[in-house]
Amino acid sequence: MIPLYLSLSGIYSYREAQHIDFSKLTSTHLFGIFGAVGSGKSALLEAIVFALYGESERLNNKEQRGYNMMNLKSNEALIEFDFEAPGNKGQFRAIARGRRNSKNKEDVKFERSLYRVDGSKLIPVETSEITSIIGISYDNFKMTIIVPQGKFQKFLHLTSTERSEMVKELFGLQRFDLSFKTGLLQKKNDEVISNCQGKLQQLGEVSEEIINHLRNEILILSQELADLTTHIESKSKLEAEYKLIREQHVSLETNRKTLAELELKLPEMKLAEQQLNDFDECVSNFKSDLELLDEKKRQLATDTNELEKSSLKLEELKQKVLSAGTQLEAAKKLFESRDTLLQTAREYESAAEINEALKEFNSLQERIKTGEGKLEDVSKSLLALKAETVELDKLRETLRQQAPDFMKLQQLKDWFSAGKILSEKKQNQEEAGAKLQILSGEIEGKIEEIARISGVPTPDNKMEISSLQTEIKTKLDSVKLSYSDASHKLLNLEVKEKIQAYSENLQDGEPCPLCGSKDHPGAHNQESSLPELEAARQQKSDLENRIKQLETALTSAKILEESILRFKSESELLQKSLKEAELALSAHLSTNPQPGFREEQLNSDLQKYSKIQEELQNLEKKFGEISVSSNEQNELHRKYTEHLTNLQLSQGKAGEKISTLKSRMQILAEKDYAGITSEALTEKAAQLKDQHRIAGEDFEKYEKIHRDLQSEMQNLSGSTERLKLSIASLTAAIEETRKQLDVRITASRFGNEAAIREILLLKFDRMAEQQRLRAFHESMASVQTAIKQLEIQLKDKFYDSASHELIIREIAALKEQNDQKLQLKGAKEQSLLRMTQDFAEAGKLLVLLKKLETRKDNLKTLSDMFRSQGFVNYVSTIYLQNLVTAANERFYRLTRQQLKLELDPSNNFRIRDYLNEGQWRNVKTLSGGQTFQASLCLALALADNVQQLNQGGQNFFFLDEGFGTLDRESLELVMNTLKSLRKENRIVGVISHVEEMQQEISSWVRIQRDEEKGSLVTNSWE
Repeated sequence: MIPLYLSLSGIYSYREAQHIDFSKLTSTHLFGIFGAVGSGKSALLEAIVFALYGESERLNNKEQRGYNMMNLKSNEALIEFDFEAPGNKGQFRAIARGRRNSKNKEDVKFERSLYRVDGSKLIPVETSEITSIIGISYDNFKMTIIVPQGKFQKFLHLTSTERSEMVKELFGLQRFDLSFKTGLLQKKNDEVISNCQGKLQQLGEVSEEIINHLRNEILILSQELADLTTHIESKSKLEAEYKLIREQHVSLETNRKTLAELELKLPEMKLAEQQLNDFDECVSNFKSDLELLDEKKRQLATDTNELEKSSLKLEELKQKVLSAGTQLEAAKKLFESRDTLLQTAREYESAAEINEALKEFNSLQERIKTGEGKLEDVSKSLLALKAETVELDKLRETLRQQAPDFMKLQQLKDWFSAGKILSEKKQNQEEAGAKLQILSGEIEGKIEEIARISGVPTPDNKMEISSLQTEIKTKLDSVKLSYSDASHKLLNLEVKEKIQAYSENLQDGEPCPLCGSKDHPGAHNQESSLPELEAARQQKSDLENRIKQLETALTSAKILEESILRFKSESELLQKSLKEAELALSAHLSTNPQPGFREEQLNSDLQKYSKIQEELQNLEKKFGEISVSSNEQNELHRKYTEHLTNLQLSQGKAGEKISTLKSRMQILAEKDYAGITSEALTEKAAQLKDQHRIAGEDFEKYEKIHRDLQSEMQNLSGSTERLKLSIASLTAAIEETRKQLDVRITASRFGNEAAIREILLLKFDRMAEQQRLRAFHESMASVQTAIKQLEIQLKDKFYDSASHELIIREIAALKEQNDQKLQLKGAKEQSLLRMTQDFAEAGKLLVLLKKLETRKDNLKTLSDMFRSQGFVNYVSTIYLQNLVTAANERFYRLTRQQLKLELDPSNNFRIRDYLNEGQWRNVKTLSGGQTFQASLCLALALADNVQQLNQGGQNFFFLDEGFGTLDRESLELVMNTLKSLRKENRIVGVISHVEEMQQEISSWVRIQRDEEKGSLVTNSWE
């Protein structure tokens, strides 16, 4: 930290405002603040510390700090301190304001504020951020930057524990406390070891001997399966031959039955063919002529009826034409005189307009007078609104200057809002994790339910469902084998039952339904196996239900497997998302646009901004209201002006209109309408217009009626003549058609017209009937051909059902053996694959476990090292030793190579005395001057390290008192030491009452005490 400027008033002995430009003092790197005892030198340092930290070395809050700090003759106090922060953080201003309660002089309250100086702008900063800005706490600030009077030697006499804690805080040594991180690594390593050991236990016993034995068993099973396959193929060929002969016997019997049925339908088919031929002949020779004859008869009857109606209507039309001609002549006479009616009606309307125009002229005269008065009132209102706008504009500008910078507040608000969103996102991820845990429990419950239904044991690791599926498949395969046995057994029993039924129904001389033989010398005869058959059917049904149950369970397991995969995937994604949310939140917290600015201060500034904005909005609202009123008044002014102009124009037009209307009168004189109301005149005009309109409408109506009746009569006369010609033509055509048809009917085999019409009235689908007859003949031919082919194929062939059943049972037994061996081989191959994978996995786990055990030993060594902050204390000792070494470079020279500082085993300071053969002694045995020298050297060493920590280009240090204890020679050594610090780019301020020191320092300020004005500051350059 480098001081730049200090202004204070009303503090301790500083009654009037005093100013110190530190930039001129620090330019020489060594400056002094001099004055007599009690002049107020140390008060300057205390004012700086209070402005920065709100703390005072002399007083605390319980000791009425505010009252005692304020000058007793002052009612207000002010401290303004500008400084440059280390690490290129910029320039800042710390302000402390105090005010005395006018009613209670002992009630004094101070308010502190902190700003970052950006050109001419002051940007507010939270006062709590001062420690991070300067990089040092209040207690350590007093030790290394400004050491209050009487506390300069405190660091030298601190206990070892207090000194170590101070060093830890100054240099951030807590970063070397790695015990927690080491514990996390140990815990993680132990979890991985436990996991590896658990996996090894799950793998069980596995070795190369077991794997080789399984491979040999699989080879033997493969050879046995090949032999079974060859045997099954040979048996299957023989069984296929038996099956073909049986099917041919059954097909022959079926075709014979079909042929007998077809022969029974043959007479019906012949009758249908005859009916179809008769219908086709009638349709071909007579249908069209008969239909034509019937159509002409219908047309003749229709035309005759229409002729009678037209003749009657023609007579009626002749009478209507005569009547319409009489009415048309009367309407024509009225139509020719209607123009006079229309002109008279128009002049009555003009007379009504003259009356209305006179009324309007008089009314406009009154309105013009009223409008002129209103226009004058609006002009006065506009002048008042303009004056009010000027006052409000001044108030708005004042409020705008008081408002905080909204853009910066919005930036901070966005930062806090983003932080809340990220926190909520992290919380949502954690809640989603809790839901996944619930889902995990539900999945495990479903696995237990599937295992219970399937009758298999629940797997140890419920999330590894593949073992459960394997158990269910094994159980399902076993039940299917039992089902196959039950099916074979049921088939044998059913065959026996059918053979018994056939045997009981055999009669000598009747053919056997299987072989066709009429002799039955060895008919099968045994007791009924019905009870055993029912038991076999029940067993098969139970096994079918069990298979469905297991298949359902297996399907559920497969579906659940997908759920488990999704659960694992979602768990991984959730962990990743949670980690990303945590990283995002951490990254966000590191991007605070204004470190140390609390949300409460933001809310306060936003409230202040909102309040000012609300006031501005109210002002704007008033501006708006005034603007609206002004606009309204301007609009009224414009409207009134425009309206007056329009009224005057309208009045002129009304006068012109009256003159024009009077000039148009031709039929009516002024006496004809004078004294008559406008309504009566308008009504007279309307009546005349109605008479004019009615005369025109009547003429057009009667003219159209007469014309339409004449046209209708002409059309009807033509239609009547056409009907007469059509009737004559139809009568001749019917006679001719009748003669020709009678000749053809007489020559046909049907005899008369009635028989032909009866055949044509038959209702059936000709195409469908043809297809039915064709299909019948094709079926009969096909069956006959099939019977002949089957009789040829079955010549000298006999079907033995018992031999066939025996071969079927042998094939089933062979297939059963084959399936069993296939299942056994599959199980062993799966076991081989699993054991091979487990063997490889076990090898990897053993190698990993060995590495983890080694890491466990190393982590234990580190844990022992970092326990109870042992490593931090070790680093603290090194830092203290480095401080002692740095301090001795000056202390050994200041004491003329007689004394050195050391640390004892407990990290307490002691002195190595070379005047007494290098023996050590307690620091409390030092003289006052020697103690000052030792403290100065330690303080300079501390400041060096703090400067390196804060990465400052320069460092600043105040020395307050202690020089009065030095003799002249020691004082000279101290001054030479202080002057040499200029080469180290260090700035040192010396506070003292010793006159000799003032002679050695070129830049200084002097503090003098005035009885009336208080402490006054004098600069060396003035």
